[in-house]
Amino acid sequence: MSYEQKDKSVKDGAPVEFYKFSSALGVFRYTSDNVPGDCDGEHYEVLPGGVERTAIETGSVVDTIMTMDFSFSAKSDLAKLYCYGTTPEELIVEVRRAHRGDDWATDFKIEWLGIGLDTSVRGMLATIKTGSIIQAKLSGNVATVYYQRMCNHVLFDARCKVNKADFTFTATVTKVQNQLITVDNDATTNGELKAGEIQVIRTGESRIIHDNQDNIIAVSYPFGDVQEGDTVNLVYGCDHARMGHCKNRFDNVVNFGGFPFIPVTNPFTDLNFDGKIITKIKQDFYEKYTIPGLT
Repeated sequence: MSYEQKDKSVKDGAPVEFYKFSSALGVFRYTSDNVPGDCDGEHYEVLPGGVERTAIETGSVVDTIMTMDFSFSAKSDLAKLYCYGTTPEELIVEVRRAHRGDDWATDFKIEWLGIGLDTSVRGMLATIKTGSIIQAKLSGNVATVYYQRMCNHVLFDARCKVNKADFTFTATVTKVQNQLITVDNDATTNGELKAGEIQVIRTGESRIIHDNQDNIIAVSYPFGDVQEGDTVNLVYGCDHARMGHCKNRFDNVVNFGGFPFIPVTNPFTDLNFDGKIITKIKQDFYEKYTIPGLT
């Protein structure tokens, strides 16, 4: 019996799904079966608690990108890497579907190919929301330009032009306590690494730095794998506000992407600016443009 016949059969179908999560942080493979198995030449493990997914969204009134959500234990390594820190720039999720009794090396179908859109944790359940890669490429988004005092550039991107390597230095981990990582020397003053990044060189895993005090780095969520003796990269952060860090830390004012000199007060409408000036402006206007006979 072919895959298509089994998939449509009420009696003979015995579906098994294989979930593959891939990014620069690593690759995780899990099966919906109760025992590990191989599919398409790759090995898939059983995740305690399993993986649940939503049905494929086939369309809606507003014609949204097709989505599929994946839920699993918030204590899993997959959740620790993907759902508590910054979302990887590219997270690819593949779903393969086969039937028991078939040769999973050849007789399977790619049921879903998606890209990570968002992650969340609620209670003991973590969720990765994905959208169809094909639909995402077809729909596209037009860049929106915002005018605000804060810089709109991403630190170290092509518009910022600051060289990340120039503001990255290494340190050695001396103690690990949940969200607090102690290093031998953070080489900065207290608080100077806020909004920066700490990366474990051995694993490539990284976290946003919330604060640094006396060689203790506070991170957004505990690392999945960090040990005493590990070498870490410490990267300066930027608050993107009013050219402070841009000028004093990065010497990069020429590339500041905000508009710090936008007036906060309208002299023609805000009497708090200077009531006398406003009164004089109004008097000059009325004297020049008053039409005889009208008050």
